Amino acid sequence: MKLLLTIAFFLFFDFSGRQTYAILADRLIDTKADQSMANPTIIVYKDRIINVNFKNEVPDSSTTKDLKGCTVLPGMMDVHTHLLSNGGDYNKDLYENNHYEFSEEFENQFRTNEIAWRFFNSLSPSYRKPAIKWVISAKQEVTRMKRLKVLISCSENQRKIKPLNY
Repeated sequence: MKLLLTIAFFLFFDFSGRQTYAILADRLIDTKADQSMANPTIIVYKDRIINVNFKNEVPDSSTTKDLKGCTVLPGMMDVHTHLLSNGGDYNKDLYENNHYEFSEEFENQFRTNEIAWRFFNSLSPSYRKPAIKWVISAKQEVTRMKRLKVLISCSENQRKIKPLNY
């Protein structure tokens, strides 16, 4: 568990000579065990977590930071992605599934509008990939066709689709 926890505690403490800190919180989320634990006391010595206990044991020489009412999360991670994950393989979804292509039928339909096709291909891959994904990831064929028509229409008018117009 100690490896899981890296806390940006320097945001909370002054470094006026003390080397040991005790962080008291209401909950600790352990992502490895997939559970929430109540009333953790996290002991930090020289920028390293050396102990986590649930008995409110605080060394006498430590500076205490009371974070009651707060939840401590493992640091150095993309918190919103992990907490809102649908249970898929995070690394695979993020790094491996980035090759999206239109089916031959969709590409041929897009190519029939030469202005739209030329504009779409003039845009960067960082727009084209999510735009293609937006079209092909729809669950129903009707929705995929509707999205393709929107993409073609927007491209013909030299605009990006609304979901990616930032």
